[in-house]
Amino acid sequence: MSYTLDEIATTLRTAREQKGLSQRELSKRAGVPQSHISKIEGGAVDLRISSLLELARALDLEMVLVSRKAVPAIKSISRKLAASNNHPAETSRLASEARSAQREISRLKRTINSAIVQYPNAKDLDHLKRQAEEIQQLKDALREPEAIRHIREATKTIRNLQSQYGLNSTMVISDSIKQATRELESLRKHAISTPKIERPRSAYSLEDDSND
Repeated sequence: MSYTLDEIATTLRTAREQKGLSQRELSKRAGVPQSHISKIEGGAVDLRISSLLELARALDLEMVLVSRKAVPAIKSISRKLAASNNHPAETSRLASEARSAQREISRLKRTINSAIVQYPNAKDLDHLKRQAEEIQQLKDALREPEAIRHIREATKTIRNLQSQYGLNSTMVISDSIKQATRELESLRKHAISTPKIERPRSAYSLEDDSND
């Protein structure tokens, strides 16, 4: 049996066990013989699409066709979802970190506004402010493990610049702002790098021309 079929068999068996169903109970729900379910889970038979669809429905699973490039992202999301469902404490921790990141980005925006008053001719500060506002709207960005670190580094850089009020070196001012911008840009790019899945096609449209 190929690796792909092995993964499917493992997924079906795991989903059945998580729901506390025996093979016989799943057989009644899906209308698939218990002996056939046993062979499927054991890798002793190839799946017909019709059997796979019936088992998936009975286990509250959904089949879709997506771009191969999107598969790693989908697997990552599935793992995170499974971890959240199995570990409520982890979900609470992530939510707490996201709230902390929101507070940090608000603090950064206040710092930028103050710096704009000190350095009104530093046009790059306006760009930095817009970038901070954009990230504040990107909920995925604020859930990133490194979000708080990136935001704090940006805030620290701008505050260091403020401590040098009266500095006449345009190059130093520009370099400081660019450093803060890079911190936010790194966070933004990481948050939006996951491929977007557009209109996945349902596997229900496939022709069931396979045989057991």
